[in-house]
Amino acid sequence: MDANENLDEENIKRCNLSLPSNHQPDPDDGEGFYSIFQKHFKPIKLLGQGSFGCVFEAEISVDGEKRKEWTVDHPLEKVAVKRIPFRFSVSNISTIMNEVLSHKLLKHKGIVRCYDFWTEIPPKGWQRLADEELLNEINTNVELTYSDESSFLYIMMKRCDISLADWLIDNASRDLKIVKIIFSQLVYAVMYIHEKKLIHRDLKPSNILFSRDGSVKICDLGIASVRVINCEDRKGQEVAIERTMDQGTVLYMAPEQPGWREYSSKVDIFALGLILAEMCIVMSDDEREEVFDNYRCGMTNTILKKIPEAENFVSWLTNPIDTERPAASRLHTHEFLRFSQSRQEIKQIRERKRIKKEMDNRRSFVKAVTPWMDDPLPPPNLPVNHRLPNRTKVFFNPTTA
Repeated sequence: MDANENLDEENIKRCNLSLPSNHQPDPDDGEGFYSIFQKHFKPIKLLGQGSFGCVFEAEISVDGEKRKEWTVDHPLEKVAVKRIPFRFSVSNISTIMNEVLSHKLLKHKGIVRCYDFWTEIPPKGWQRLADEELLNEINTNVELTYSDESSFLYIMMKRCDISLADWLIDNASRDLKIVKIIFSQLVYAVMYIHEKKLIHRDLKPSNILFSRDGSVKICDLGIASVRVINCEDRKGQEVAIERTMDQGTVLYMAPEQPGWREYSSKVDIFALGLILAEMCIVMSDDEREEVFDNYRCGMTNTILKKIPEAENFVSWLTNPIDTERPAASRLHTHEFLRFSQSRQEIKQIRERKRIKKEMDNRRSFVKAVTPWMDDPLPPPNLPVNHRLPNRTKVFFNPTTA
């Protein structure tokens, strides 16, 4: 941290920073340091780790107002807490908070819910000791990689058990109807992101999750730099103002991403095309890399020749010229996503189910009341002197109707 960078205490409070008591990022000892994660959560297991950091499954262990705040919109259940190391600076804090806040504000069934986020700036060496104790408690023998100078961003999210990457591994035989259903949900989520003037920029199978009911959810929006979209540049094309070289996963990057100062939401469309190709055809790692590179270079791929409707669709999404790719809002116009059951048919099926449920409830009610309708004894919960009218003596009187 530069000497001339002074911490604004109001901004720190608003950002929920967990700082040492003297507000210095690297004090000599840990006295006074308060870790929100350590004090408010009980880690259960390590769900994964990588260059991004690590993810813990955890239970909320704090009581009082903070617990009410965290659980007001969802039932008490296990959550996922992602921890991402970063280099501390005032400018980084501002950028990170803006990025993750934009994720927290997104409310869509196709987006993994972000419940809360905060940063922690532990004293040098403190995190190593805390992690040794934590990993020992959850019986995990791994080494979490980060610099001793690191600060950490924590994101508390809805827990999802399965990713699209897992689904690809477990399903060597791909049903095209299932692929279409999954991909259609994914398209709606991306469309919502773009409508909010954001770009995900790192779509890949491991960032696409399934909830318990099987619905598709996109995660890691708070980690990818939020792109402020300027619709007035490039003749109305949506343009991201800036980017850095290390953002995004190379394998799923659009050709314009690496090294460019500007790119648009069309990078997400390109990634969708690659993901769809991978969903339709089982490929080895080497085959996938070759096929994806061919798409980036605009070369012909024959990988989908046996599925012409998918081949045409993927070619549309992966056009090497970004302005030639469709907007997310146009994707459902393609024949590939015109299911054998249209949305109207799906609505009709749901309506029939609703009517059937209503009729079943009515039948249950009639069945329950029939025994006592003609019975001289009162039904349950009625006073003894109360008598129901005899149905044969109840007539419709037009003068009183």
